[in-house]
Amino acid sequence: MRLKLSQKVTGGVLSGAIQRGLTLTIPFLIIGSFALLINNFPIDAFQTFIKESFFDGIISQFLITVYSVTLDSLALLLILTISVSYGQMIGSELYFLYPVFSLISFMAFCGGLTDYESSIFNATWIFTAMVVTIIACKYFHFFEKRRIKNFPLYSTGAGYYYNLAITYILPLLAIICTLALLGFILRNLTGDANVNNFGSYIFVRVFRNIGATLPGVILYVVLVHILWFFGIHGTNTLEAVAIDLFGPSFEINEALIAAGKAPTEIFNRIFLDSFVFLGGCGTALAFVIALLLVSKKNHNRRLGVFSLSTTLFNISEIPIFGFPIVFSPTMFIPFVLTPVVLTLTSYVAMVTGLVPIPTEAVGWTVPLILSGYMSTKSFSGALLQLFNLVIGIAIYIPFIKITENAQVDSYKDIVKKLEQDVFDSEANNSALKLLSNTYKYSYYAKTLAEDLRVGLMKGEPVLFYQPQITNTGTLHGVEGLLRWKHPSFGYIAPPLLVALASESGFLDELTFYLMGKANQDGAKMVEKMGQEVYISLNISPEHMESQAFLAHANHLMLNAKEVGIHPVLEFTERTVMTAGEEQLNVIKDMQKQGNEFSIDDFGMGHSSILRLQEQSFDEVKLDGSLVTQLVDNPRSQEIVASIVQLARTLDFRIIAEFVETKDVRDLLEELGCYVYQGYYFSRPLPINELLDYLTIFSANKRKADS
Repeated sequence: MRLKLSQKVTGGVLSGAIQRGLTLTIPFLIIGSFALLINNFPIDAFQTFIKESFFDGIISQFLITVYSVTLDSLALLLILTISVSYGQMIGSELYFLYPVFSLISFMAFCGGLTDYESSIFNATWIFTAMVVTIIACKYFHFFEKRRIKNFPLYSTGAGYYYNLAITYILPLLAIICTLALLGFILRNLTGDANVNNFGSYIFVRVFRNIGATLPGVILYVVLVHILWFFGIHGTNTLEAVAIDLFGPSFEINEALIAAGKAPTEIFNRIFLDSFVFLGGCGTALAFVIALLLVSKKNHNRRLGVFSLSTTLFNISEIPIFGFPIVFSPTMFIPFVLTPVVLTLTSYVAMVTGLVPIPTEAVGWTVPLILSGYMSTKSFSGALLQLFNLVIGIAIYIPFIKITENAQVDSYKDIVKKLEQDVFDSEANNSALKLLSNTYKYSYYAKTLAEDLRVGLMKGEPVLFYQPQITNTGTLHGVEGLLRWKHPSFGYIAPPLLVALASESGFLDELTFYLMGKANQDGAKMVEKMGQEVYISLNISPEHMESQAFLAHANHLMLNAKEVGIHPVLEFTERTVMTAGEEQLNVIKDMQKQGNEFSIDDFGMGHSSILRLQEQSFDEVKLDGSLVTQLVDNPRSQEIVASIVQLARTLDFRIIAEFVETKDVRDLLEELGCYVYQGYYFSRPLPINELLDYLTIFSANKRKADS
């Protein structure tokens, strides 16, 4: 049920665009957070140096600039990233216009860039920016689907972008006027256009009736984190509430201390900042440590490493928006529950006298342990922080596991859909653009393609080898089959890998890498068997069209022959049928140097027979459908017999794939086919297992011969 809810909340275009937009802001969050941290690092001598001593504070000014254009411009960044993500996710060719419409709409709603004490692009405007961006995107998409083709200013024959600009005059004017009017009404009714601030007016009145009691503080903590969960800066939104709620408590404690009495008011800002909001909102430090302890996903662990240094100093934006916690239904529970539990544990510790009531204000970037000691003037304050931190970690751990497992399960399902779509496109001979924005799983395809690219750089793809055995029980060779085990999702179907590499532009690199791997592994086979070995590799159809590829492949194949390997490049029959004369001439030149080529899935196609007649290929591999139907289908037997006769006439080898039973193997031998490949002999094996197989195979062969 939880997984279904999560998919429902995160599966739509809007929520998907928001989450993708949040993810795209991570670099800016990291840079801005570190600039903020360095500029507020809690060492007085360091602060004096960067803000006064060194060239009149030029370092601090620089850090403030970096912070201003990154973390303090988060609303602007989210307008751009969410809107462009929305445009791409709906497959719009005009996705680049969505951020333009959204930004203009937001400024229109705010009444321009002036008349505000602070920038309308800072974190306090996040929620307003997100709401206006969503409205603008939906509005623009509506008009994009109904674009006015007969607009009076449209000029037939004029440039595409000229007419595009003219076409969108009315939609742009309409959305500017609509949102400007709405913002004007709100500003005049409430004095403020920031949606974030509307809640303050209501909440202040509610909390005045509750006061700084345990229920009141818990309600405050819950509301702050609910707002954060929806991307609203909860602490800033409820700043007026905090002042009204906690201000009197601090003043009462100060008066009591001045009179020589013990403080009595537990709940104040120091209480929350020092013992509840450890690492920032949501007890972010506990979340980050839990992430580092139990996360199995590399990118989450890296996020934890980045976040640790900032959450130690109570800057929480990186994990909140980077994981992300916001808009994650599963993470909502620990995000709210953890600070509520720590409020209760801290209250009990103080009301029982185990820990003194905090009365000393400390800087907001003062780290754990130090802030606990300074605020209470007692080591017991630091111990309470550590106790609370452990509780927070324990709360977060199971939810991180649940979230990651749900992410992996969901992704695995999508990978299966990607694999099926590639299989269907090959079966139907239709074009499939996995990385196109119009393809509904393009985001996941792009992610997988980048993972494969990085995996290739790390040397992760390997070849599994399926032995090819002769009718006399000797080893003819092996076929190398691409395998790549994704760190999170397991083995990915090779056709999908090839399609992703092809669209991403690194298929040549992948193929040359595999040919080099085959040469390395082949040398081990030759040494193990004491004989020369054929190694065949499947080649993509587009490689048949690349003379540059074939030339480089020729170099690798010649290297292989030096160590006793006979490399064979396999092309499908469909590829051979469309090959041009230039490609065939290159193949013939390579054949003259001793290289060999094979037609895979051979089924007596007319063009393929012509290629064999021209001696362009040295080997054919029988179509799997012929072999699997051989025992029960007399026509399949006749076709195989005809291919065998053709092979004798034109002098090429025949290999039968999908040989899975002894009956099929024996019938093939009767028909004149003498080399077999299939599960009857062995499944595809990694190189180490293949070498073990060959050792046993050789021993059995010697035993049988003796």
